[in-house]
Amino acid sequence: MITITGYKIDGSFLVVKGIMENKHKTQNIQFSPMDAYVLDGTGKKYPLDLIIHMNDFLDGDIASGERREFEYYFNGYKEADSLTFHISTLYIFDLHYNNERISVKFK
Repeated sequence: MITITGYKIDGSFLVVKGIMENKHKTQNIQFSPMDAYVLDGTGKKYPLDLIIHMNDFLDGDIASGERREFEYYFNGYKEADSLTFHISTLYIFDLHYNNERISVKFK
């Protein structure tokens, strides 16, 4: 389960904050921040800023019952009037889930 807890503008960055929680009793979730991005209303994609996240990726397995907070930085979005947060790949017990998304409107 992914929950967005907030967002903020930090200089030239949109910062999306959230929680990833594995509520499955026995299965791990596999997730990579490389699969997180935002889209504007025209479909333009803004990927995660890799330089900022080089040393602190939330990546790999999230064990059954585990809960992790994340804070992801995106830039280049300033002219967008709305953004939608996407995760393109989320694996749970060998089933593939696509396009987990939460709308984030900041203008």
